[in-house]
Amino acid sequence: MVSKTNIPIQVLSAVVGGTAAFFVSQLVVGIDPPGAALSRDVTPPPAPRPSIATQPLPEKSAAVLNQLRVSNRSIYPIRVVLLPRKSIANDKRFHWDFAPAEGNQEGLVLSRPTGQLQLQDGDVLTAFALDGSRRYWGPYVVGQTKLPTQESPTSEWQLILTP
Repeated sequence: MVSKTNIPIQVLSAVVGGTAAFFVSQLVVGIDPPGAALSRDVTPPPAPRPSIATQPLPEKSAAVLNQLRVSNRSIYPIRVVLLPRKSIANDKRFHWDFAPAEGNQEGLVLSRPTGQLQLQDGDVLTAFALDGSRRYWGPYVVGQTKLPTQESPTSEWQLILTP
């Protein structure tokens, strides 16, 4: 018969023994046989590289006559809208969306889905915030208002939108 004073000692020895057996079993599972480390490659396989055809960036070409470069220097997402004075083909208006501060350094040259965009005198440009803040810029009439600007008659138009 087991006395009451021996029960805690027996329980404690069972817990300690079981814990020790568990740790030893984990160590045995993690040990490789001799020489296994020499034959096993421990470096991970190289990550697959995407197959994207890379082409060198085109060199900056001279500005195309009457093209438009837009800089969004505001903190707002904006939409720039062009209403041509004369209808271009069947297109009556165009728009481009800009993220906050998109193109703020050098600006982005705008184009139409069917080709290059060239501003004409009398074309109307306007911009408005897309975040519901009710901010807007313009309307600007090409060749008649202060914006957009053109450094010389043979250079591109620039529209810089600031807050």
